[in-house]
Amino acid sequence: MAGVLRAFYASPYAPEFLWVRDAVAQACREHNVELRAVDEVTLPGRDIIQAIHQEIDECDFAFAVLSGKNPNVFYELGRLLQASKPTVLLTGDDRTLPFDVRTFAVIRYSGGRNDL
Repeated sequence: MAGVLRAFYASPYAPEFLWVRDAVAQACREHNVELRAVDEVTLPGRDIIQAIHQEIDECDFAFAVLSGKNPNVFYELGRLLQASKPTVLLTGDDRTLPFDVRTFAVIRYSGGRNDL
């Protein structure tokens, strides 16, 4: 898609975070941004780590949901930082983030559908 920004989406894959994905997806649609979540764009049988690396390499920026301190999300955040991709950090109930991300600006939400 020429002229359309592409955003990578990293989040724990759990039902309680689907509303966050929906809110981010809605905002992306409103601003003509293509939101790419690996679980939605990767074909069955494809190497998921390779797909993550490709999506990160090809994105313009990213969203990372840090709630739950999911190791997979922090792996993806590390790759995003290594690739110098601007990343919007989101968290809900976590009041204490790991020391190496504590200094970054984080958008906090309260956990309800209308709180983001």
